[in-house]
Amino acid sequence: MPLTEQQLIDVFGDDFAPILDEIDVLPKDVETMLMGILDQMVYDVQIFNTNLEKSVSQMMANGMDETAIKTTLTNDMKDGGRIFGQLRNEIKSQVVFGINQSAKMGQYGNYDLDNMLFTWVVVGGHKVCPDCDSRSGQTKTFAEWEVEGLPGSGWSVCKGYCYCVLDPVGKMSNQVKV
Repeated sequence: MPLTEQQLIDVFGDDFAPILDEIDVLPKDVETMLMGILDQMVYDVQIFNTNLEKSVSQMMANGMDETAIKTTLTNDMKDGGRIFGQLRNEIKSQVVFGINQSAKMGQYGNYDLDNMLFTWVVVGGHKVCPDCDSRSGQTKTFAEWEVEGLPGSGWSVCKGYCYCVLDPVGKMSNQVKV
């Protein structure tokens, strides 16, 4: 269930309210995408909070004093360790997802999505996940791809780190080398 504006302000702070006001004037599909990303970030913060509490509880149960726990957490934060590194990676993942989805939304805006076929194209230059690799060269309607999962929509192993594209013309190579 999407979070309310007040819940988002509670997590991100009062200075987030003007950002939410600006999101409201965006096209509906862009607003929906951004609000979904914000929801995911809030879930990531909640998971971080739970993991932080669990780590502190475990250290206390094993006899560490408050000073040692603070030192451990401070070092983890500085070094991007197991606890704070996970939060950083999750937030980075959501930012990359948002950038990729924004670019794809711009691309899709230029095509007649209801009357064209689209071929799945794998973009090389990085490790390609097996889910995307298995779709390379397949052609379907946009609606069929939406149902099965668009590139970078989270359906695949690579999740938001997907750089695959849907070729509306079908004339690109099945694999693009970068």
